[in-house]
Amino acid sequence: MTRPRSIPEKKVDTTRRVLQRLRVPVSIVAVLVLAAVAAGVITAARTSGQPQRPPAKQALLDQEEAGFNARSGEARPKHPGRSPVHKPLPARVGGLIQGIKQGPFRPTDFQNNDFWQGPVGGAWIQVYAGSDVAKAPPVGELRLYSMPIDPNDGPDVMNVVGTFTTDASEQSLSIDSVTGVLVHVRGSSGQLYTFNVATRKWAID
Repeated sequence: MTRPRSIPEKKVDTTRRVLQRLRVPVSIVAVLVLAAVAAGVITAARTSGQPQRPPAKQALLDQEEAGFNARSGEARPKHPGRSPVHKPLPARVGGLIQGIKQGPFRPTDFQNNDFWQGPVGGAWIQVYAGSDVAKAPPVGELRLYSMPIDPNDGPDVMNVVGTFTTDASEQSLSIDSVTGVLVHVRGSSGQLYTFNVATRKWAID
């Protein structure tokens, strides 16, 4: 029977020293692993309560938020300290638009049929032809507004020039055509009129 060989005492001492030297690095590694695990748990807890949106929807929400911040003045300038670059407004375009219903009025007060605009007497004049439906019976009217010819020349403010009706009891007016400053208007009765935008006077055709 073979007897187990004994390990020399010197070799045992050497092994103990190596193990003692490894204790400190092993403990440091254990601490780092625990810290990484804890950070992952905290991050997961923070994000678990936030709804996960599709990328397209999230991009739309971010765009709406950016637009709101820009309108409310909360968005920070890209270049602090620099004054914003003023972009000039485009030049106005004159002409006749028939069948347009929009205008600077409530539809319960005035129903618009046609619209013309152009430069007259150093101002930009807008002419709306329609019916004052707030009255009973309705009354055919021309409503005139003025603005600067150049939208970049001072404040671009719309001013009321006045309301103009024909001598007859027309319940609605529409614009047939425009020649220079003469607006050719047709009443609901079929009668034709001419309105001079410069002199603000009517003439019967």
